[in-house]
Amino acid sequence: MLKALLIGFVVAFALTFNQVLDNGFLLLVPALALAYAGFLAAVALRRRGRAMPQAEARS
Repeated sequence: MLKALLIGFVVAFALTFNQVLDNGFLLLVPALALAYAGFLAAVALRRRGRAMPQAEARS
């Protein structure tokens, strides 16, 4: 699953970077914000996925 997230992140970054080259650096800030939000979501999902089996193992 982490590989799929990483591949999607790289593809999205390549597409947004291509648009940035076409349209100037106007789109760079929203692209970076979206990439950062996606990264935080991936980290949160990983932590949630790891925490759940531990909680189930305790009970």
